[in-house]
Amino acid sequence: SPPNTNYTIPEADFSNPASAAQALTSPASETRYRAWQALVEFGAQSKPALELLFASHNTQMRARALWLLAHPNIGDSNQVDRALNDSDARIRLVALRATRRYGYDLLSSVEALIGDPSPLVLRECATALRTLTGSSRGARAWAQLAKRHVAGDRWSLEGLGIGSDLNRERCFDFWMQANDGQWNTPAGREIVWRLKTPKCLPLLAKIIASPETEQ
Repeated sequence: SPPNTNYTIPEADFSNPASAAQALTSPASETRYRAWQALVEFGAQSKPALELLFASHNTQMRARALWLLAHPNIGDSNQVDRALNDSDARIRLVALRATRRYGYDLLSSVEALIGDPSPLVLRECATALRTLTGSSRGARAWAQLAKRHVAGDRWSLEGLGIGSDLNRERCFDFWMQANDGQWNTPAGREIVWRLKTPKCLPLLAKIIASPETEQ
């Protein structure tokens, strides 16, 4: 730091929602923790101050505000639903994580984001489905996300793998239906390689035997 620097330590005030919301913007994790606890304790009284913070142009501060606005002691799933349509992909991602954290309707949130333009959001959707692919609806949502996989995107592929690992066969069946059985594409071959279900084995053999496969 520059010589002759005079350090000042701001006093954080947690006695009311407005000042606690201001403390939530602090770079000090201890201050933010105390602000979080205070805002949760204030309950619904915290909403106006948090909504004001969420309306800022700073994505990080908006994310902090959203995480509390989605808290059952303060808000409800309506806060998350609005954030799922936010113009900032990082806010949409936080909204999906808040859905998981607070026990809201995760599958409906994923279905609302299947057409999202952001690979970041799509990866989050895929991993969020990990415990939901046991149902036809969950596996169908996974298949739609898998259809959007772009060959060469290893982050996307691993996200889909994590999302399908507990029910790979069901996911494979719905994915094949969604593609009308047309699996042999650059992106499709990667999906087959990652799933490795019994039904994938003959397809893997075809990939290995194909002269088009790079050695």
